[in-house]
Formats: sequence, C-alpha cells, structure tokens
Amino acid sequence: TSQPLVLTFGAATKLALKTEAAGFVNRTNFAPQPIVQIEDDYGNVVTTRTDAITVSLSGATLTGADSDGTKTINAELGEAAFTGLGVQGKVTEAKKKLTFTAFGLTSVEQEFTLLHGAATHVTLEVSTTAGSGDVLSKQPIVRVLDADENPVITGADSTRTATISIDAASVSAGVELGGTKTLQASAGVADFAGKDLK
Repeated sequence: TSQPLVLTFGAATKLALKTEAAGFVNRTNFAPQPIVQIEDDYGNVVTTRTDAITVSLSGATLTGADSDGTKTINAELGEAAFTGLGVQGKVTEAKKKLTFTAFGLTSVEQEFTLLHGAATHVTLEVSTTAGSGDVLSKQPIVRVLDADENPVITGADSTRTATISIDAASVSAGVELGGTKTLQASAGVADFAGKDLK
C-alpha cells in the first residue's frame, strides 16, 4: 500500500524579502513596508522560527529606527513585517542599501535610489553689487529645494513661478528693480539669465 508523503520545510539558512520596500521619497515612510521571511535552502518558509531580524540602512538615515539607527523585530511564523520605516538623506547618484540580518542566517539586501521630498524653500544666487541702472553681472538663479537641500526637479513645485523683489527699506530709499522680475521654474530652477535685471 502507498502512504501519502508530507513535505515540510528544512533547516533555516537564510533571509529573503517577501515584500520589498518601495516609495523611496525623502522624509516619507516606505510604501509598502518590507516583509522578511526565514527560509530553508529551497525557499520554503520555516514557520517555526521567531528569530530577531534587524534592518539597517547605509547611505542615508533610517527613520522610524531606534537610537542606534537600526530596527529589530521578532519574526512570527517565520515572517517579520516591519512598520513605520522611512528614509531621510541627500539625493546622490550612489544607491542607498537596506540590509536585513539575523544571527546564524544569510542576510538579504535591497538597493534603491532616493528621490527628493516635498519642496520647503528656495535659494537665490545673485551678484551682490551693481551700479545704478546697470544690469546685474550675474543674473539671479532661484532653486527649489526640499528640507534637506535636495533639488526638487519633478512635480508641481518644480515649475512654480519665481518672483524677484527688493526689501521694504530699499524701496523706501528709492531703489527700484528693473527688468523681468518673474519667471516660471523648470526642473526646479528659475534662471533669469538674459532677463536684464538691474
């Protein structure tokens, strides 16, 4: 007579990402949040394991982490679902990297590119001196930035209209600003070159 064969998982050897983190926007939480599984050599989830799994981030700050910059939670039924994690840092060409570790198990990593966050302020580049009636030798450049000085190059904020003005004290003193004083930004930059501000 034949007997049914029940296949079960083997010994736990590694971590794997069931759900990768996404939504890598500066100063926002990941969406979705990462979910890590404890697996055997063949990719079966070892549902009896409750190991402590730690996530760390290189190249930026892991928000929602503990004071040491990492976050550790215990797996349930071989699975660890992280919550409240996000990223804060500088937008660079170099990728950031999430690393998930557990004692005695092979770690798993996820690389990503950080995107700028919401616009919070602008910067102004302009020459500081010019004679009366003279065109500024360096015309103003206005840049739209997020809270960490990252250029805001996409979205509605990247095409806002920049307006150049002078302070009230200068106006009271009879100072006037000539030339084109408003310009719509493109990719977060409003460059007044050729607008003859003076």
